[in-house]
Amino acid sequence: MPKITTKGGVEFTCDECGQVCKAFNCHYRQSKNHFCSQTCSSRFLVTKAENDLSRGIKNIAKGSHTSEEWGKVLQSFENKCSMCESKGKLVKDHIKSLSEGGTNFIENIRPICRLCSSKKFCRGLNDDFK
Repeated sequence: MPKITTKGGVEFTCDECGQVCKAFNCHYRQSKNHFCSQTCSSRFLVTKAENDLSRGIKNIAKGSHTSEEWGKVLQSFENKCSMCESKGKLVKDHIKSLSEGGTNFIENIRPICRLCSSKKFCRGLNDDFK
């Protein structure tokens, strides 16, 4: 529950990282999610999109892969994002999206960072596999 400060602001907890933040009353709405930064907002949206996709499409998509296969893919990319080559936290990305008939076989999976995943999701990008 948000705490109203003496200067007319509101203290709230970021829904992604848990950091305590401040906002003006006019910028705070109880019915919405609250984030301390654009980065946290993007992370939250990517995770939500991944979870929504998991529930609907992943259950009917063909194929699967093991954690050992995923580990080999990470090694082949030197634990770097396949799009920007950063070394942040990497997530699985389907080269051909499941919604377009892609599979869960390891040949259709590549590592990307959360920022690139967010950009790809928001803009509908689907770069060629590096």
